[in-house]
Amino acid sequence: MRQEIIDFLLETRKPRRYEPGEIIFSQGDAAKEFYYLLEGLSLTYTLSEEGRERNILISWPDRVFGASTFFENVPRRASAIAIKRCLVLTVDRMLYRSCCARFPDFQEVMIQEISMDLGTLFDELADASMVTAEVRVARFLCRRFANGQHSGPEERPELPYTQDFIASVLGISRMSVSKAITGLAAKGWLEARYGKIHVLDPVSLRAYAYG
Repeated sequence: MRQEIIDFLLETRKPRRYEPGEIIFSQGDAAKEFYYLLEGLSLTYTLSEEGRERNILISWPDRVFGASTFFENVPRRASAIAIKRCLVLTVDRMLYRSCCARFPDFQEVMIQEISMDLGTLFDELADASMVTAEVRVARFLCRRFANGQHSGPEERPELPYTQDFIASVLGISRMSVSKAITGLAAKGWLEARYGKIHVLDPVSLRAYAYG
């Protein structure tokens, strides 16, 4: 989202802070607002009638979440929880209308945000049904450093993700992630240590992930 829009939101609304494990919104709630994530990571997930949990989407800093049901004006289909400490701006309907009045292209910005989420969901659904766990892990890592969600230089990005975290995002077992990381490390493309993944050869990892 453009910085001038963020600055306007910050002038209008004080950010909310959520600690890890704290619920941001719950399935079945009225969708009276959507959210812009300034800092942290949040997970959107849904519960079936049988109580089975399915992870849907990770929200990263500088992204909107919880917007689809807001615009549909229907109850929340899913819940969102803070994975890391989150700093969140909330946008209710009054503030949304104020943004549209001040920034004529704000609706286009929101369409782009929602479209990006749909693209991510489509990619993950396709990966789940068509590729191996090792390729899924490789694609997950590639998407993160392609989106700038890393530290260190682009030629050797460092990603702050544990194997448990990757397993929860991708909806596969930790053992599958561990085998995938071990296989990719054996090829010399990455190194995992201390809860971080160092990508040593992003070009080769990307070529393998997308063939």
